[in-house]
This record gives sequence, structure tokens and C-alpha cells, in this order.
Amino acid sequence: MTIISCLRTVSKPSLISQFSKPKPKTQQSCSLVVSSIVMSYDKELAAAKKAASLAARLCLKVQKALLQSDVQSKNDKSPVTVADYGSQALVSFALQKEFPSEPFSLVAEEDSKDLRQDGAQETLERITKLVNETLASDGAYNTSTLSTEDVIRAIDGGKSEGGSHGRHWVLDPIDGTKG
Repeated sequence: MTIISCLRTVSKPSLISQFSKPKPKTQQSCSLVVSSIVMSYDKELAAAKKAASLAARLCLKVQKALLQSDVQSKNDKSPVTVADYGSQALVSFALQKEFPSEPFSLVAEEDSKDLRQDGAQETLERITKLVNETLASDGAYNTSTLSTEDVIRAIDGGKSEGGSHGRHWVLDPIDGTKG
């Protein structure tokens, strides 16, 4: 299972204060603002469903054929699998495709540091293969085969720390390795 959420921060304190004022005119304009905000999440919801579906397919495939070499330990001794990396790469890739001209940030757990170390090439190639197989089986994105560098860039697309403005996506892949 993959949990994805999108947060849009609005830095207009006047909207918040307008909700507490009982003036009919203000309430009417606020409800219009609220419904336009709610309606604007339709695209985000569709993108989240698409991205989560891709990530879930990859995680199921890994779960069916989990190899011990697919599980590594991070610096904090918690496990990380090819499913963690692959699902993060797929979600990042899908969001970039869905929102090519709209800036957003992805706050996610993994980064490619360990995958860039000596001895991790086999794991990175397995992740890349899983990502490409998942994209090909889905057919939603007409794209050429992703390279290992493309996959690393997609994984590192989750390095954002969020912020007080803009669109922020939060990702926590749950692959069943611990907890």
C-alpha cells in the first residue's frame, strides 16, 4: 500500500478571518472560494490514484518474488526494499508527467545516496527494471525506457522539505517490511 497526500498551502490570512465574520456577503464569497478550492483538487486526486496504482503494482510484484538481496538497511538500521525505492520513483515520475508545468514538491522518505555506492549497482538495476516493467504494463505514459539515472532523479524528486507556499505531496510507501 502506498499513502500519498497532497497539501496546498494558501497564504491568505484574510480567507481564514472571513469565515469567522457572520456577514452574509462575506459568507457567500467565502463559500465560492471554498468550492473553487475543493474543485481544484480533482486533478490532484486523479493523479494520486494513478500514481498509487502504479506503486501498488510494483510493490505486489516485489512481494511475490522478494529476494533477500532486495532488502537493505539504512543508516538508522531500518529496512528499505526495492519496493520502497521503486514506488517512490513511480510516484515522482507520475506526478511530473501529470503536472509538467505546475511546480510542486514531493516530501518522501528515500534518497538515492545508498544506491550510488559501490556494490549497489545490481539493486539499482533491479529497481530500474521493476519501474520500467510497471510503466510498460500500465501503458498510461507513453515513454521510452527509463535509465538508471532517470530512476535516481525520480527517487531524488522526493527530497523536498515542503514549505509555506505551493503544492506539496507527501509519500510514505508501506511495503510490509517492518512496523
